[in-house]
Amino acid sequence: MKSWVYLVLIGFIAIAGYKFGYYHDKLAVSDEDKQRMIARFDDKPASALGATDPRPALPTSQAAPAVLWQSSLVKRQNLLAAAKQQKADEAGQDPDSEARVKDFFTLHPNAQSLLLHSVRCTREGCELTGQYTGAADEFDLMVEQLQGQPWWQYGTAMNSSSSEGDTTFFVLRFSPLVKS
Repeated sequence: MKSWVYLVLIGFIAIAGYKFGYYHDKLAVSDEDKQRMIARFDDKPASALGATDPRPALPTSQAAPAVLWQSSLVKRQNLLAAAKQQKADEAGQDPDSEARVKDFFTLHPNAQSLLLHSVRCTREGCELTGQYTGAADEFDLMVEQLQGQPWWQYGTAMNSSSSEGDTTFFVLRFSPLVKS
């Protein structure tokens, strides 16, 4: 009776060992393929890539995959940032001013009373759309504080607003600052 139990146990161990080795090898090949593809796309321009490129030898260092991954990630982030900036420049947008306006209103003490629907800043001006719950004087003070910021590069606001109870819906259009 014991010999049958041992035989089943040995069979189970053999199958588990085979499966472990099979999947471990598959995982290693998958990691090698990822690193090979990342290195291939980072080192060559798109026009030089061929469909039948043989597998290049990978570095044997254990730190090499992490370095390859980090360098490719940094390259991609830089390319994305440059493309985003170029697109913004072509459209005449000013993403830095947009971010600063959003940060200003987010960090303002009365931020809980303000809801910005959109902020769009370009070379021709800046437009803010949103709603404010509270006194109109408090909102006017917030806008004056915004215009008093050292990074603010726009002139005075043309305000069109409508009130519904305590809530004021507004569209502020700032013209570019005329420098003399």
